[in-house]
Order: sequence, then structure tokens, then C-alpha cells
Amino acid sequence: MSKAIFWFRRDLRWEDNIALARACHDCESVFPIFIFDENILNKLDKSDHRVNFILQTIHRLNDKFPISVYFGKPIDVIEKIIKQHDVQQIYCNKDYEDYSLKRDSRVEKMLTKYQVKLHSFHDHLTHEPTSLTTLQGTPYKVYTPFKNKWLELTSNNMARIGEFKLKPKKMSQDLLKGCMKNPQLKDIGFTSASIPLPELDPKKMFKNFKPSINSYKDQRDLPSLDSTSKLSVHLRFGTISQRLMFRYLYENDLQGSTWASELIWREFFSYSLFHFPHSEKSEFNLKYTDIPWDKNTKNHKAFVTGQTGYPIIDAGIRELLGTGYMHNRVRMVVASFYTKNLLLDWRVGEKFFAKYLYDFDKTANVGNWQWASSTGCDAQPYFRVFNPESQALRFDKEAIYIKKWCPELRDLPAKLAISPYNIKPIDEALYDFKVGKNYPEPLVDLKGTRVRAIAHFSEYVSRKDALDHGSPKKKS
Repeated sequence: MSKAIFWFRRDLRWEDNIALARACHDCESVFPIFIFDENILNKLDKSDHRVNFILQTIHRLNDKFPISVYFGKPIDVIEKIIKQHDVQQIYCNKDYEDYSLKRDSRVEKMLTKYQVKLHSFHDHLTHEPTSLTTLQGTPYKVYTPFKNKWLELTSNNMARIGEFKLKPKKMSQDLLKGCMKNPQLKDIGFTSASIPLPELDPKKMFKNFKPSINSYKDQRDLPSLDSTSKLSVHLRFGTISQRLMFRYLYENDLQGSTWASELIWREFFSYSLFHFPHSEKSEFNLKYTDIPWDKNTKNHKAFVTGQTGYPIIDAGIRELLGTGYMHNRVRMVVASFYTKNLLLDWRVGEKFFAKYLYDFDKTANVGNWQWASSTGCDAQPYFRVFNPESQALRFDKEAIYIKKWCPELRDLPAKLAISPYNIKPIDEALYDFKVGKNYPEPLVDLKGTRVRAIAHFSEYVSRKDALDHGSPKKKS
């Protein structure tokens, strides 16, 4: 009897799962496993909220078929399994991040000793990263041409977003030796987090969001509204298939919608990091490699605790710390403030987000932070600096979002809640409010730091261009 292992990774769903469907098609019996990767978990805080999300998702999956759950180094766990069981095949879906590629390469090499075949399939993205190239055969560096090519390939090959169905009778009801039965957080060395779990049913979330797709373009930038899908955490862990979403968009002629474009941005960032792996830790745009960043630890601490004195910034940080989520428009404003007004290193900001975001995806996190810092792929120009006050007046003019996350500003009228540093003495007495007492004084001057950031980037680029051309920069 042909026996196979299906290895869950970032594809935590039974439905529309390519590798799982193929395993059920090819083999007589399929045993699903999940490995809590010691190499990853050992780097996390022991109360990391995403570990609980994964565990609760596995418990939901167990309601349909039992999953053998392990904790350890994947290569060691899999070798132990194939020594204990008559396994001929292992099926999994590809993961294109650098660590994952190296992990799978080592596992595949180990399996050759036992004549066990590793079958890996393209599932996480709609198209293989190598299948989208320019006319010159090079990877895309700009989003819009990538998007146009992506849409062309999808329209010409609708099978790419087709549904992949498994045959449930092939799934084994038996657990493998040495696995954890009904694992709890304590079994893998973790404790409960203060950050609550998000909604665990992505299909329910998508169903509720569908009527909002047409209005998404106009409402997505308003953080006080519940106008975004919040499905990013489920796309990150694969609890829902991106093909299901694209099928719906195409079937309803919505592939040109703003929300569809945002989904394609997600794929663009994965594509970009795959083709340009240096950008995980270094500037994608080599023009900005080694640009000097400030190392002001006081400013960083005020930022990560939501005490900058700029309400839209502080509200975003406090939302992140309290929920593991931050509204996308606010993420852009926050990242711009960090890298431009504070001139702090995007890598440090990216690491901070990585610690708290439920939907943390290295490709998107790196891509978005480099976009905001003007060092990345198809990034905003360095002279574009978001003004937190202007952004709040435009997208949270009633200060609903600000007052929710900065309760010390609730008694102020909206305009003052947006910019409390502009309060006049008469209003200080009226509202019994004083900046520096009830709310922090502004950490930096917006106008002055904007001018400084533009001059800093401009001078660095000019100096680097001069050096690259073999001549010193002339003094003015």
C-alpha cells in the first residue's frame, strides 16, 4: 500500500490545497503532519500570540481529520518518522522564503538516503515566481507592469485559480508514533498571550467582506471604519486559499478592483524577495545601500510605546500592541514617520512590526518598510514624506480612530485630538488638558525633520553618484 506524509506548513487548510489534493490522488493512504519548527520558535517570545493562532487553527483542522503534531527541527522529525513508518512519499507546498528554501533542500537531501521522494508543489502564490518576466527575461522591479503581466497570465490560464479537491477517504484517521496528542501551548514551551485571537473562520470573514469590495477603494483608507477584509493573517498562514478569492473576483468581473490590486501587491512582494534575496536585510535599491541612519534610542523607545506626541502615530502603535493588527493606511504613515522624521533604520522598524503583527509575512513586511523608507522596490521617492497631522485630518477627521486608541484625548474636540500640541491656553483651562502632562509633547518637529530627511537622502545620493563615477563630490 502506498503510504504518504502530507506536511502542513503555511497552508493550514484542507480545502483547495494543491499538494494535499495531489497526495490524495496519488497515494492509497495520506498521513497529515505539522511540525512546530524549533529553529523558528526558539527565536520568539514565549507568549508569542501567533503560536496560539497556529495551535487553535490545528485544533479546528483536527475536527475533520487528525493531524500528527511534532515539535523539533524539521529534518530530525521527518527522519524519525520515516524510520518508524513505511513511508514512500512526502508531499508539501513550496515556500519561497530563504529559510524555507534552505530547509527543504536539506530535507530533500536527507530523504535520498532512504529513497523517499519529496514532492513539492506551487500553491502559496498564483504563479511561480519564475513564470513572470519582462520581455528581456528579467524579473520585474515595478509593480504596475508586474500586475499587468499577472492579470494576462491569469486570464490566459484560468486553471491557475481553479479549485483543487482532495478525496477524504484517502486521509488516515491514525496518528503517527511520537506525535503530540491534542497539543497545548505548554507542550511546546509557550504561554497564553494578552493579545486576543482574531476570527478563526476565514470563509466567514470573506463572505462578510464580499459586499464591501466595490466600496473598498473609497473606504479602505479610513481607519475608523471596519472596511478592510482583515484576511491578511489567513493568507499568511494559508488558512484560506488565495485562489478562492481570485475565483470570486474573476467570476464577478472584479479582477480590476482596488482590492484585487492589493492582493496582487502581496504576490509582488513575495516575487520580489524571491528574485532579489539581498533585500531581506539590505536595501533593494542599491543606490541607498549603507545610507546612514540615526541611532537615537530615546526616539525609538517613544515610538514603540506609542508616546511620540503625534496621535495618529501613537494610535497605530497602540492598536498594534493591543491587537496584533494595524490599519494599512496607518502603517504607511507610521513607517514614514519612523524612517523619515526620525531617520531611524527601516530594518529596526521592520523587526518591531515582525514581533507583533498577526499577519507578519517577511516578504510584505520588508517590502512595505522599504517602500516607506524609499529604499525598496518601486518605492515612494525620498522627497515624499507623509505628514501625520495632514493624514489624520484627511482620513480620521473626526478623530474616531485616534480617540479609540489614545483615550487621554477623548474629551478634546476632533481638531485638537488630532494635533493637541496646537492647543491654546484658553482651551487648556476649558478641557483641563496640558501637553506634557496629559499627553506627550511632540517628539520632533515635523517640518524641520521633513526638510532634514530630504536633505539627508539628497546629499547621500549625490555623494554616492559622485563616488560611483569615480570623482569626488564638488564642494559648493
